[in-house]
Amino acid sequence: AESMTNVMTEAASLDASDLEGAKEFIEGLKDPFEEFAAIQAPEKYADAQAKYKSGSEAMIKYLDMCVEMMDPEKAAEADTDALMELLTTIQTDFTEAASLMEAAGN
Repeated sequence: AESMTNVMTEAASLDASDLEGAKEFIEGLKDPFEEFAAIQAPEKYADAQAKYKSGSEAMIKYLDMCVEMMDPEKAAEADTDALMELLTTIQTDFTEAASLMEAAGN
């Protein structure tokens, strides 16, 4: 919860005209997902961790695409279908992982 508060505070302090600052901020958002994807869960939670890893990897790709789209030329060529597919994967994988975690804990 504290890290989310820090992210929100940092986001609120961004200068809307500072494109490089915004890119750096988004790049920094990838760190927890990279760390989370690298966790080696106990065997009991392996299926859940596989889903969390897949969702985290999709989030990293999504954030990369967001940074790319800050370039007006690349934004014009953005694959919005790919962005939507990544968002669906993120939501689905995290939801399924949470269910698997709950089932494994019982």
